[in-house]
Amino acid sequence: MRNVGIILIIGFIVFGCVKEETKHADITFDVDEALLSSKNIFPDININFHPPINWEEIDHELLNTIQSKVSDAQDSTGIDPVPIKIFMDMERSCTCFVTTFKSSLLAKDIIENYLNDFRLVNHKIDLNEGSFSHNGIDFHQIVFNKEDFTSIKLIANVIDQKVFTIEYVVPTQYYEEELRSIESSIGSIKIN
Repeated sequence: MRNVGIILIIGFIVFGCVKEETKHADITFDVDEALLSSKNIFPDININFHPPINWEEIDHELLNTIQSKVSDAQDSTGIDPVPIKIFMDMERSCTCFVTTFKSSLLAKDIIENYLNDFRLVNHKIDLNEGSFSHNGIDFHQIVFNKEDFTSIKLIANVIDQKVFTIEYVVPTQYYEEELRSIESSIGSIKIN
């Protein structure tokens, strides 16, 4: 009987020390403030960040038009994207979309379903995927080329049920020139 007690104690010690690892590799970005526009705060998703320099917020009327078109095109997956801000460099046609989702699903399920749907719709495109953690936020990243554009899409959540994406879309001809400012912008993403 004593041996059973010792085995149980050892089991509790060994298995009690094992933690499920859910955090991604922590990445530090070299943020160059000179390559960034002013800070934007998003209280609904509890983050703030700086878009790249010269990427200006579009006016509310245009944003409302885009939101309306996105709303009309919703599918039945239960994951409805809602653009909350869009930034553009009009000269180069670079765009940054900040989107959240209307859904009753749990955050992890929204992310999983969104990624699966995205992969399915874009199965003919080479998607480079990875995960990382920065400033206390776990991100899933997808980088891909489609037609003449390169896209860097980040998806994460900070507040339960508030999943968000930040997507940088750049004409491929400007990608190398814009990459440092995009990296600085990603590095500026923080929890409020």
